[in-house]
Amino acid sequence: MYGRRALDLSALGSSTSILITDWAWSLVKEGKSEEVLDSFLLREGDNSELNPRGIMKRFVRVGILCAHVMVALRPTISDALKMLEGDIEVP
Repeated sequence: MYGRRALDLSALGSSTSILITDWAWSLVKEGKSEEVLDSFLLREGDNSELNPRGIMKRFVRVGILCAHVMVALRPTISDALKMLEGDIEVP
């Protein structure tokens, strides 16, 4: 099985749960955005034209913004699409 669950209820045996957006944001803040990407998608030998890391990192950041805890700070669907397409910068 690849990827992570949206809500991880087995946070190392503790009674807390971890949202995937919180996990991803903590790694992005630490400059470890590469660790957010699924290693299955980063296999050696894949065509880099179809799977560039920069695009995947941008998608992660847009996803984090779209799930922002403060609804007023979430981008509109139109702006999110423009960010995904690279037409506007991801804040």
